[in-house]
Amino acid sequence: METLFGLQMQYIAAGLTATLLILILVIAIIAIRNRFLIKLSLRNIPRRRTQSILIIVGLMLSSTIVAASLAIGDTITGSIRNAVLEGIGDTDIRISKPAFGVLDDPKITAEEIEEIAVKLYSDPRVDGIMPISTETAPVLNQRTRLTEARATVRGYNVDGSLGNFKPQAQGGPGIDSRLSPFELKPSVNGDEIDLASLADDEVLIN
Repeated sequence: METLFGLQMQYIAAGLTATLLILILVIAIIAIRNRFLIKLSLRNIPRRRTQSILIIVGLMLSSTIVAASLAIGDTITGSIRNAVLEGIGDTDIRISKPAFGVLDDPKITAEEIEEIAVKLYSDPRVDGIMPISTETAPVLNQRTRLTEARATVRGYNVDGSLGNFKPQAQGGPGIDSRLSPFELKPSVNGDEIDLASLADDEVLIN
């Protein structure tokens, strides 16, 4: 966990530690200056054992519940984060075009890809870009008659990847560049498959 109620955990830990030390110091000063109050407080522990045990168990139980809830929250957050990172892979940023209506086409055109390449070319933090087309549609297996209600179909422009790229506007190969830093090598049963070798009527089903 990194934050709690919007505060950094390191600041919370430092504040709680400082508060605990201050309380211990105050109790020590009171014990030195007025021992009668300390003796009066400690005398109730053996005299009311059941009440003392219930108080201790209640404090332990409440601490356990709080710690368990924080641990479960961290576990769920970590699982979601890992799932997202595994889905993105080595990609740092994805650029998409929002759809403002049912009939709006959110696809990025080749001219827009070239414009993006021109803007990112001078940025040393960018190694390359790759156009991707994604569609969601139902799929039917005609042999088994089994269906999948929502199948995600992705088309990677492997031959048009811009790796170590230079846009056409600056004398480079533009979106037809074949230099790619993206190693798209999915494997089936341990055998790597080259996406560029797929024909126009072939797909890879994962």
